[in-house]
Amino acid sequence: LFDYAPTALLAEGFERATLRAFEIGFDRRRKKITFPIRSHLGTLVGISGRDVLGIGPRYKIYVDELKDAVPGYEFKKGRVLWGLHRFYDDALNDGLTQPVVVCEGFKAAMWVYQSGFNNVVALIGASATREQRHLLGLVGNDVVLFLDNDKAGVGATKKLLEHVDTAYTRVVDYGERGPVSPDDLDSETINTIVAGAKHPLLWRLKNV
Repeated sequence: LFDYAPTALLAEGFERATLRAFEIGFDRRRKKITFPIRSHLGTLVGISGRDVLGIGPRYKIYVDELKDAVPGYEFKKGRVLWGLHRFYDDALNDGLTQPVVVCEGFKAAMWVYQSGFNNVVALIGASATREQRHLLGLVGNDVVLFLDNDKAGVGATKKLLEHVDTAYTRVVDYGERGPVSPDDLDSETINTIVAGAKHPLLWRLKNV
């Protein structure tokens, strides 16, 4: 049912290797790009479909679509950090040499990954729940917040900074008139601004 390499994402510049790394497919019946959602332990807990026809919500979590296969199925996105399963075991056993980069959505996270940052997760939204913050704490690694550069993203970043250890947290600065999302940037720029991510206090002074 779910075939790899949806042409819409290839046209946007995503590499086939990136799509395979995140198991991205295409639901031919519903005409949606599919994003499998796994728990930090790797268990498949949900599927999100991205509309390509422009006739419905841009993203839709499959619920009714799965009830025949999984009676009583429900999904709560706030319990998952998308992409964490890819490096969770390495974080616990060996530690990570790169920071964990936190994005809002699937595409932003994959774009950051394609730019050279393997340890990237998505909140699947513009806010972090208590469960997501707990999962991030389990990794025990430096964190770079790379949420969207809009009102919702800036507000979510401020709220998240209230609940993290600022000694191990940095925040990406898009610049005075930066773009809205990480996937609006080229790889060179992403590497530059992640490397130059600011201490939370400095970022807050600029985003009062």
